[in-house]
Amino acid sequence: MKSYFHKLEEDGSMTGKSFDVIVVGGGPAGAASAIKCAQLGYRTLLLEKGAPPRHKPCGGVFPSICTEVLSDLGLKLPQEVMCTPPTLSLFYVPPEGRRKGGAVRGYRLLNVNRDLFDRWLQKASQNFGVDVRFKAEFKGLRFAGGRVEVAAEVDGEKARFSALYFVGADGALSQVRRKLYPCRRMKMFTALQEWWEAEGDFSDCFYVFFKQEIAPLYAYVVPKDGFFVLGTALPTGSFKQMSTRMEKFKEWLRREFSFHPIRLVKEEAAVLPHDRPVNGEDRVVLIGDAAGFCNQFSGEGVRLAMESGITAAESIDIAEHSGERLSSVYSRRVEDLNMFIRKTQESTSNLTDEAAGEFVKSELKRSLPL
Repeated sequence: MKSYFHKLEEDGSMTGKSFDVIVVGGGPAGAASAIKCAQLGYRTLLLEKGAPPRHKPCGGVFPSICTEVLSDLGLKLPQEVMCTPPTLSLFYVPPEGRRKGGAVRGYRLLNVNRDLFDRWLQKASQNFGVDVRFKAEFKGLRFAGGRVEVAAEVDGEKARFSALYFVGADGALSQVRRKLYPCRRMKMFTALQEWWEAEGDFSDCFYVFFKQEIAPLYAYVVPKDGFFVLGTALPTGSFKQMSTRMEKFKEWLRREFSFHPIRLVKEEAAVLPHDRPVNGEDRVVLIGDAAGFCNQFSGEGVRLAMESGITAAESIDIAEHSGERLSSVYSRRVEDLNMFIRKTQESTSNLTDEAAGEFVKSELKRSLPL
């Protein structure tokens, strides 16, 4: 079968523009990386498959440290991307139920509209001089003459670009990762979400539930703009299996939190990595979900996405000035992050109800004042 590059060469579409860095994927990882590259003085192209307004299924709960990560980029989280309530406490519910759970003292989370947040970051990247192309679908890459050539379709038209360095930020189902590692299939899990108009005995908290019969990993409730977002996370399976787990979860909520559903607003699912990370090869690196940087104990990935994106940009700068291979620099600089992901994977692989109960107990004790 002919490669996409061969097809471009045959029909004369091999003309393109050169950049210092090309980033594929306009989510938090890709946008943060592109912004940092531009700030470091690199001509940067950001290719985003979707087009505004792009919807991303996500609970939209960020750790507060995200504001510090954004500050490192010279950005301040705007009020218009926040939901109501804008901040949440963290409340753990163990398998024994609510009476054995509680709020983690002093822990605050940000309640964010993920769609508005992503669009804000994309606009910020444009303001920093990044060339952003929407409706730009990645088709392939190859190494040629010390550069990376990238084939794409932009707004339905075939295109080729080249750069010294390339960053794959195209999510859990990354096509860039598949091109680099065609024989490696990353393990995934699925988060099924339902948005409900409902009543219930909930406070301004992000509720995290542990119970094997509900979800082998975790389940959650987020109050968001007058609705309740219910989620269950489990190894990818049939939709029927996921729906059955969600029904069991709602029944538990009825017993424990007097949950009374009134109207289902929408139902959606997202696929998240549940495997050991991969970092890239030669002049190509992977960041965010494309690399597998997802906290497998909570599903949180936005902080890790932005941090890995910034690290990729800084690694490019180091490689450019030292002559060292980019993938070597980047792998060294994200080793702590790799270890963190591996530890969360080990924790979730042995997450029995008994272990979850002990985890919640220790977290609540740790949060108590001395």
